Amino acid sequence: ISLAFGKPFGDIFSAGIQLDLLNIYQAEDYGNSTTLAVEGGILAEPAEGLFIGAHVYNPTMSYYHTFEPEKVPTILQVGIGYYFTEKLFIIMETEKDLEQKIVFQGGAEYHVIKSIYARFGLSTFELSSYSFGVGFVYKGIKADMAFSQHQILGYTPHVSFSYSFR
Repeated sequence: ISLAFGKPFGDIFSAGIQLDLLNIYQAEDYGNSTTLAVEGGILAEPAEGLFIGAHVYNPTMSYYHTFEPEKVPTILQVGIGYYFTEKLFIIMETEKDLEQKIVFQGGAEYHVIKSIYARFGLSTFELSSYSFGVGFVYKGIKADMAFSQHQILGYTPHVSFSYSFR
């Protein structure tokens, strides 16, 4: 469960913070474990259609209080995106989990018609993988459905729904 707040600061910068309540359910007598993680980011638009952003997940290095403490990963991300046309947005990102190798990712979003978007992405984590999906936006409602492909795990579906209060 998450609670987020974001705010623009002038015409160029925006920032946001999010609190995540994470839970692990374990069967039998192992019990459940819950922890709180924090994340935040900044976004800048220094020129029309050019975006530069940074995000940090779990800078407090939270962990689950289980039989053996289990860390929640701490992840740093920096990315850049550019609208080549009004309908085509290209993005590149680098991500570093403090306990993993650096990952490079990229993607494209194409605005098909008024409320429909098509998306495609690539990642270099361990084995290369790709993803594709569609998004629907109407007023404050957003719905996304995607599939990611992994060379060992196969295809995994992803679904999200959100509403933005204005």
